[in-house]
Amino acid sequence: MKSIKYFGPLVASLMYDGCLKLWKVRGTNHEIVEIKDTVGCFIFNRDSREVLFVEQVRVPTLNSNMDSGGHLVEILAGHIDTEFESSMYPNSVDGALKAIAREAMEELGVSGISKEDIELLNHGIPLYLAPGTSTERMWLGYLEIGEGQFVRSENNFGLVSEGEKTERKWVALKDLPRRTFFDMKTYCLVQWFLRVKFPTLMFLKGE
Repeated sequence: MKSIKYFGPLVASLMYDGCLKLWKVRGTNHEIVEIKDTVGCFIFNRDSREVLFVEQVRVPTLNSNMDSGGHLVEILAGHIDTEFESSMYPNSVDGALKAIAREAMEELGVSGISKEDIELLNHGIPLYLAPGTSTERMWLGYLEIGEGQFVRSENNFGLVSEGEKTERKWVALKDLPRRTFFDMKTYCLVQWFLRVKFPTLMFLKGE
């Protein structure tokens, strides 16, 4: 295991190695969190005219004073699998598309997704989430699905091996402009969706 890493001309020492890595830049107070790249995808059911979100408990938010109580409603999101996706398609669009399809099945039970079904935003370029502290980048996508793509009707998903417990959360299209969210990526994609796909709904916010 390498205990040093170069960030450009700067040398950093490894302080922690787990699900993420924490690096301390030598000669400075700067610390860098190294996290695998991720994907986030907004899902719209064209048949029912509803938006499909993931609802789950997010432990880091449990002590916040927000009204969510730790239960966050979010867009579909997850890490790009290092072994199967990043290694085959390093830093590529194909890896991101495969990750979105996999996460849709794992977290929401949505099947039958091809790469052609997913629209990647920002010209397919991933975005840094917190460039002052973290290496994590996220590919953002948009996906339309139909009623026949759900593998089962029960509402209990997620990988047990990773301690995940996710549920489907449906929001009617007409209710979306008035909905409050506590997650940045979700808020941003909701605003994009309303502005680009259904601009007339933007005027319902203040009603």
